[in-house]
Amino acid sequence: MSDTATGPWLQSAFVSAMKGIDAQASEQSLTEEALRLIEEWSSPQRIFHNIDHVKRLLNRVDDVENWTHNPDILRVAAWYHLAVFSLPRTTITECRDDNAEASAAQAHRQLQAFGVSKDTADHVASLILSLRSTVAAPDDNDTVTFVDVDLSYLASIPQDYKKYIGQLRQECASIPDEHYLQQRRAHIKRLLDRNDIFLSPLSDDLETPARQNLEGELYRIEQELNIDDPSLEKMDTSQPSDSMRETEAHSDSDDDTGTLIIRAKSKGPKTGSTSVVTTPTHSSEALTPVMGIPTKESQDSDNDNEDSFASTLESAVDCFDLLDEKVERG
Repeated sequence: MSDTATGPWLQSAFVSAMKGIDAQASEQSLTEEALRLIEEWSSPQRIFHNIDHVKRLLNRVDDVENWTHNPDILRVAAWYHLAVFSLPRTTITECRDDNAEASAAQAHRQLQAFGVSKDTADHVASLILSLRSTVAAPDDNDTVTFVDVDLSYLASIPQDYKKYIGQLRQECASIPDEHYLQQRRAHIKRLLDRNDIFLSPLSDDLETPARQNLEGELYRIEQELNIDDPSLEKMDTSQPSDSMRETEAHSDSDDDTGTLIIRAKSKGPKTGSTSVVTTPTHSSEALTPVMGIPTKESQDSDNDNEDSFASTLESAVDCFDLLDEKVERG
């Protein structure tokens, strides 16, 4: 890996995690394995699922280490979860499932070669397999947490989310645009149809911003595919719902006053008369309030705040415009 500043840190992180799951191999052997994995994750064909993706997952595991039996098991699973990687040719999910199965097999084989117990190797492989699209909802704490860690990018700030979906599209450049958008739309709708996207304690901070990002992306995809979705309709927002958090973004309408409603479950904390939506910062270690949503009691006195709120969300939804993402095809 060319980045000498992060290379040693990553090597040490891998060796430390392996020791944390009682690997019996020498430090030199573990360091060599770390270098092999870093090289795999740094392959030029990896645009989203690259070494930065591993770093994001490792940082997120640090956030949830108190919620798991052994966070080092999750760290090792993060290292191996897509260590075997091939680009999708026809379908996104089929390729991801194949990669997960091959990566789980490699992880199990390598861990046992390094003296990790069979039970622990089985557990790591099981965590990796839990990321397949056909797997039922997890019910054990480690798996629930690992799946949420893998999906945590969905709750990124809008600018980062736009970058990520652009990177995903580039990784899938061999899939024709319409087929890709149809597959991406189906995936997004499956996520939004869940009662909760996140099942671990991460949901308190990630659920609302993730739903906002997904709703915004879904709206743009359906615009491009010319699909009308009644759940994403233009309507007056003067009376926000008590049961749903409503995210607004200006949209064209006959009288230029219509707004696009992006509905998401309200799980964020409340301060006074204003609900606060939180979203991860770039470091993924802290949460920054990014917008206030006025309650009914404060609407009459906070008209100026409402104007500012709508303007902020207009910028956020603009970040999801898939038409801005042009894939260079070689």
